[in-house]
Formats: sequence, structure tokens, C-alpha cells
Amino acid sequence: MCGIMLFAKWARRLAHLSILMLNYSMIEFDVPPDGGLLVVLSGTMGSGKGAVTEELLRSLADFRVGRVTSATTRHRREGEIEGEKYFYMTREEFMRREDLGEFLEVNPAFANGERYGTLSSELLHKLVENDIVIHEVNISGARAIRDLYKEARTREKLLTVFLMPGEPWRDTVLKRIGEDIQNPRDGIRARLKEAEIEISHKDEYDAVVENRDGYLENCVSDIKGLILKQLSLVKIQKQDKI
Repeated sequence: MCGIMLFAKWARRLAHLSILMLNYSMIEFDVPPDGGLLVVLSGTMGSGKGAVTEELLRSLADFRVGRVTSATTRHRREGEIEGEKYFYMTREEFMRREDLGEFLEVNPAFANGERYGTLSSELLHKLVENDIVIHEVNISGARAIRDLYKEARTREKLLTVFLMPGEPWRDTVLKRIGEDIQNPRDGIRARLKEAEIEISHKDEYDAVVENRDGYLENCVSDIKGLILKQLSLVKIQKQDKI
């Protein structure tokens, strides 16, 4: 019975995902002209976004590099620090700030009822303070951000990367989350369907990078190379405008 209920919840989440591709929340936001390069990182569950982000922050230590802190209504887990990866809010506070238009983008509720979003003030602060800003966000959030950077004067200051688990991706994902490859639970099957939808949008990104087991260093090196190349384009654009 529990498996059926969990599957139903994830089925509703899957329906939400189809809707959010066209229906995300966005407010007026001016990209700071002298702000840093924004690196948007998306990927399926088990793609290793968190590990890749941590390694990128370390490998880019010669630059002023920051990470966007997202807001969430989920409870803080043991060992998590407020403001490091998430701002933890009550649902009432989250909804109040959403009504005030403080979010750049907001994801619909997950199966567990929790919500996630990007505060425009947080993104602006990180862009002004850093040369490079890394933001882990899902496909709808990435689309919202691309719309902000669609003007020619700002497009070179955005790099979007989709992180793929190593092939065969389903087996890789199940292995990484400790799931039975031959017989995953119903809720996990629904999440795999969600991952299929996410992967179907990978070509919307500037680059697709594979994160294979045992090759994290290579994956990080590839993304770092893309970042440095994009930074050089930004510098050329600035020189042309002088």
C-alpha cells in the first residue's frame, strides 16, 4: 500500500514537471553589467551535481567564486548549515516572500510537499561579489535564467551545463542512490521517468558533460575548461566596448 501511495505522489510530481516547463515564476531582474559569469548546472538525480559543484569551487579558488544558495521549505538535516546550500524557511514565510515577488524562479511542490526557489536578491548579491557564480537548478529554473540573459549584452555572461550520469544512465543513477537495479521501488521508477524528461531537454544547454563513476576529476576539468573559455569571451567583449 505504501508503495502505491508513494508512486501516486511521484506521478503527481511528474505531472507538475510537465507543467513547470511552461509555467515558472519570474520577476523583473536586471543582470548587473559588471557582475560575474553565471554557471548554471542542471542534471538528473544521481548525476553528482553537488560533488561537481564542490570540486569546481575548490578548483577555481584563484578566482572570486561563489555558489547561489537556494531557498527551501524542507527541514534542515543533520550537519547542514543555514545559508550554505539552502536558506531554510517555513512554508508560510516561503509563500509570503513568493507573494511579494522576491523569487526569481520557484519550483512547484515536490511529492513530499516541499518547495524550492531562487531569491533574486541572493543571485544579485553573488553576481556582484564574484567573478564566477555556480547555481544548481532544475530545467525550469535554467529556462527562467536563460530568459533573463537573452539579450546580446548579457548572453556571454551565462554558461549552462547539463550533467549526465555515466551510461547506461539508469543503472548508474540506481547504483548511486543505493537502489536495486533489477527491481527499483515504485517511487524510484517515477523519479526515473522524471529523469527521462530532464534528459530530453539536455540540448537546450550550452554543453552536456558526462560524470562517469571514477572520473569525477575529468568531469570537473571539462567544466572548468568551459568556464575559463567563457570567461575569456567575456573579457574580449569588455575590451571591444572600451
